[in-house]
Amino acid sequence: MTRRNLFNMMQQQNLPNMSEKLEFVENYLLAHDDYSEEQRKEIKHNFSRFKSELKRRWITAHMKEDSLIAKNSAWLEGSFTIPIVVHRPG
Repeated sequence: MTRRNLFNMMQQQNLPNMSEKLEFVENYLLAHDDYSEEQRKEIKHNFSRFKSELKRRWITAHMKEDSLIAKNSAWLEGSFTIPIVVHRPG
């Protein structure tokens, strides 16, 4: 999944502010599959870094979506790693 996918998912939410939109995306990612506790920690850690970097870039872009995309397209196309759940027959 790219960071742009996460950004687009966030922007599609009809929520009042960026923090609530980011919280929605994080909750979506955590509920997406049956992750182990270790995998949940990894997702939270990676998403925390994504949030911090996105907020920094958002402020630099004067909180304008078109400016953020124009100035950060390479970063947005980078990967956001989500662990793969292996379902073993039990």
